[in-house]
Amino acid sequence: MARNRLEPQIAAAGVSSEAAQEMRASADARVARAQADYDLTRGGIYDLEKKLEADIPDTERELLEDRLNFARAERARLLQAHSQTHKWTNNDWATPGVQAQIAVIESVQGDDPAERALLDGQIVTCHEVRAGSNTITQWVLDNGVIGYHKIFSGLDDDLAEDFGQDEAVQPIHEVAAWHLAKGMGEPWRGLVPPCVLREIDGEQGSFAAKAPGANYQDFRATDNWQAAAFFDALIGQQDRHGGNWLVDSRMLTLIDHGFTFACPGDYCNKADIQSARKHDPLSEEERAVLERLVASPDLLGVRHMLAPDRADALLARAQQMLDTGEIPKAGPY
Repeated sequence: MARNRLEPQIAAAGVSSEAAQEMRASADARVARAQADYDLTRGGIYDLEKKLEADIPDTERELLEDRLNFARAERARLLQAHSQTHKWTNNDWATPGVQAQIAVIESVQGDDPAERALLDGQIVTCHEVRAGSNTITQWVLDNGVIGYHKIFSGLDDDLAEDFGQDEAVQPIHEVAAWHLAKGMGEPWRGLVPPCVLREIDGEQGSFAAKAPGANYQDFRATDNWQAAAFFDALIGQQDRHGGNWLVDSRMLTLIDHGFTFACPGDYCNKADIQSARKHDPLSEEERAVLERLVASPDLLGVRHMLAPDRADALLARAQQMLDTGEIPKAGPY
């Protein structure tokens, strides 16, 4: 669990300072281990495969191939260990890369009270929701929280492929969008409902808090729609239509971030809010948060949650917006 999530438990347990320090060190080690595993089995393999595509000397190629074989063997070992604690790892969607990303998210989520409520509440009732083409269920928890569970096994693979996704990453993107908004701070944090990965009834998926408001309302009547346009441009939102936002009085909430963190050339179905800003210049606040993102080695906490090429694309969009000083035109990425 994340360090901040651990602190209330340490206080409630009343353990000694030495024991508390050991608990903190263990939590920090778990995060570091998950990120190191990602670097080796997800980012490392990606980087090595890209290098081997180039025309390089035979001696260098042999060295890189040895490193790649080691990384693949280590990945197999890690997946074997992971499968002993998670039944869902045997599913077709649980590719090595996706498992590495899930492990990172699980190691850091829970550092926010809203995340803890989503993770710790016990199930009371549920019913299936018809939302788009994926299987989504609404769950009511005993702490009063209502959330929507988008499961990995219930995704429309053909549709995902149209959007440039060849792995089951939509639930991961739902969580990554929340973590990025949280890392950016207000006003963007308030735009995205808190979201975690949670296994319910043996199904792993994203679990997002229900937000107030109605679909298909005029977003221009809200006070925060320009911040939403900036956020959509940054994350490479590919499917922002009226069913994927909520309007409650003068506040706008963005929902459904499965088709986001696009790579260059990926299809964009709708970008209604971003298109409304067109080429508006960035505000000083927007420039400042982009500078923080570009300067952050872990991209405000989401680099290891995303596939390497998607993390690179996020960084490139941020740099492009800084270079041009404006919101880019919506369209294919």
